[in-house]
Amino acid sequence: MNSPSISVVLPTYNRWMYLPRMLDSLLEQEFRDFEILLINNGSTDDGKTDEICCAYSEKSSAIRVFSIAENQGPAPARNLGIQESIGEYLIHLDDDDYCEPNHLKLLHQLIVQQQADVAISGSVHETNGLIEPNHVYEGTYVWNRAETVSEFLKREKFNTGTQTKLYRRRLYDGIRYVPGKIIDDIHVTYRLLANINKAVAHGIPTYRFCKHTNNTTSFLEQDIVWPELLDEYLAMQQDRVAYISEHVPEECKHVRYAAWSYMISMVEKIHHGRGKGCEKQLDIMKVELLTHAEEFLHAPWITEREQKLMNALVLNEQNGGNP
Repeated sequence: MNSPSISVVLPTYNRWMYLPRMLDSLLEQEFRDFEILLINNGSTDDGKTDEICCAYSEKSSAIRVFSIAENQGPAPARNLGIQESIGEYLIHLDDDDYCEPNHLKLLHQLIVQQQADVAISGSVHETNGLIEPNHVYEGTYVWNRAETVSEFLKREKFNTGTQTKLYRRRLYDGIRYVPGKIIDDIHVTYRLLANINKAVAHGIPTYRFCKHTNNTTSFLEQDIVWPELLDEYLAMQQDRVAYISEHVPEECKHVRYAAWSYMISMVEKIHHGRGKGCEKQLDIMKVELLTHAEEFLHAPWITEREQKLMNALVLNEQNGGNP
């Protein structure tokens, strides 16, 4: 039996009401040379998810079902999918979203035509029938490693999400998702991109992120942070600066700026009352921003708004509120 071109890793946990929609969208793909690693990640819904997994595995030989006895977050399920995958390319999808029929076709065409290591598509956010474009743009872009990392740090054409990215599976050699994290992909995407030679992107929206109150990351839509979440992000930023500075030294200044850019946005959020209990983290960020104020304020990527926030929330406070 020949290996499929694409391995689709699809963990699912108590999402029996959404899972069939995603599976149907995959079985209706225009590109057919793929396998689906469907992982029941310790569901506790009286066997409903298990029944769906079994029914769809009988419907299609492309579906391989795996079960994890106890849910420990998405990371172990994603890692199991990586371990068991046999395709040349790999993509991670979410069970409560769905794909347009050309999702895999577009990504496969892009990655093969350009002999790239990652292909990236656009997407939309769907909330109660309302459609909002998400990284949708015209034209095809081809980038080398440094350019890809730069685009990633800008967050204009794509972000950390796995669902719109098709990678060469070998990129995951030595890279795995970390159990116990609140948001797992932020710790992995930058590592993958820092090891590619070429990326290709087209903003055609072929993936639909479906927003609802049961989303794992629904708290992001509420625009709030709490100490544990902020600690995770700040630790990630520190690790990302070190990793990218080592693997893509051309982007060391850019990745440092990106970390400070995140911090000033969090300082503003806490200032407006959307970060209860984050006083310790606020002090740490202000010290970091103050220490590197000169480099941050003169970074070529800094926005006028960030400059104003630095002056109002960090520098003026240090000067006793005087401009």
